[in-house]
Amino acid sequence: MFGTQRTVAFPMTMGIGFRLGTRRESKNSSASALGDFNALLAATVADPGRAPRYYDTEPYLTQDHDDLEYQLAAGTVGGQQLANRRLTEALLHGGYMVDVAAHVGAPWQPTVGHWEDGRGRGDPHPWGSRRIGLILATRPVAPAVKHYGVHVSAASNEASDHRAIFADVDQPTSLSGSHRRTPHESSV
Repeated sequence: MFGTQRTVAFPMTMGIGFRLGTRRESKNSSASALGDFNALLAATVADPGRAPRYYDTEPYLTQDHDDLEYQLAAGTVGGQQLANRRLTEALLHGGYMVDVAAHVGAPWQPTVGHWEDGRGRGDPHPWGSRRIGLILATRPVAPAVKHYGVHVSAASNEASDHRAIFADVDQPTSLSGSHRRTPHESSV
């Protein structure tokens, strides 16, 4: 099955998607991190002729409710109300990892904020629709990722407050060499 494409579906738990070697063994180690990060990603995208922008827009600008302080960057509560992206900035620091959705230029889709149990009951997210279920890949893995998506169906919406995320990955022939940025990625 060398060079074939397959869909890799990721449940919403933290973990390693696949690992080929370790960082100690090679500067081109291959790994993916995935899960419910409960934080917005700091990945940026570059639109032609425009300054880089966050792939995930600011969802909290006009919100006012309890516990919002845990989602916001320090010093912005009651003011700008900017999302706390520190965790994901650390994961993307130095370009070691990329956000798979931004990397392939996938249309933005929320992974939370839809929750109803199919009978009109449930606990809608007070923070609204957000993308906090994420797939990150190291630079050597990034060229192998061909597609990213969020599974949306009546059954999945009823089953969980987090939607499943998936990626199509071409393995293993694309997992060598260095990574070139796609037109959808920004170096900022």
